[in-house]
Amino acid sequence: MGGAFRSMVCAAMLWIAGTGVGLAESPAGYRSPPVGTEFFVTETTRFRVIAATDDSVTTENSSHIKVTWLGGLVTREMSAKDRARLMGFFPLAPGARLTYDAGPGSGRALTVVANDVVQVDGRTIPVVRVTRYQKDVEARGAVEGEYTLWFAPEYGFPLKLTYRHIAGDPPRTTDWQVVHIVPAGSVDGLWSFDLECHSSAFVRINRAIVRDGVLVNIASDHPSTYSATESALRLSRTGDQLELSGTMMNANGDAMTISAHGTLVGQSASGLGSILGHGARTGCPFTANRL
Repeated sequence: MGGAFRSMVCAAMLWIAGTGVGLAESPAGYRSPPVGTEFFVTETTRFRVIAATDDSVTTENSSHIKVTWLGGLVTREMSAKDRARLMGFFPLAPGARLTYDAGPGSGRALTVVANDVVQVDGRTIPVVRVTRYQKDVEARGAVEGEYTLWFAPEYGFPLKLTYRHIAGDPPRTTDWQVVHIVPAGSVDGLWSFDLECHSSAFVRINRAIVRDGVLVNIASDHPSTYSATESALRLSRTGDQLELSGTMMNANGDAMTISAHGTLVGQSASGLGSILGHGARTGCPFTANRL
């Protein structure tokens, strides 16, 4: 009876090698955020999720630099064995520690420090504070440092990151914190719009910040007597159909009504629209691009 009981206990326990942390109570593991989710660190810079698997997420930032995060914590490739051990690291429990191989003379270690919270969009989000120690041997000596990541299990991604340099040439890294989260399928984010009706009747917006479907900040290019100077515009989406609508003021102070529709393919939409003011301009080419 005692032997059978011990066998059942051993079969039910998952142990991280070298940590001494048991994960028998771990029904929930890592979960990647949906493709299309955007994590803004300023009003105009963000990480967009462009791919996700059971144990990783690939993001593209505003400079079109792609990074793959394993378990939302590790940004360099791991062996298949260590990658499997990383998945056994979840759910993250304070005190847990995972070391993994990074090549001769190099070292890596993840340490779960504590449960914490981060404020995003006025909301308090539970996170787990994790440190990622890195040491790499290079021609000019060892480069050593430690990242701290505030990882949100709800999103499968860190909402804050800081770096503490220890030795060697410091990497090109910048501390950041997520200030706004845009779920997949939402129209919120950063957009450009182009509605061309005539050489003197057009709307060109290079960078529009959309929040809750409202254009809250725009810059209209090449102002003319018919181009926009102020706006009350909304952006909405139904399936793959995108709609830009509302009113704008032209350089003469005249109100214009804008209505444009396009079919969304990936991050871009194209279709037709109209500008109505003193006269009607209809059937105008319309494009929208998510930046």
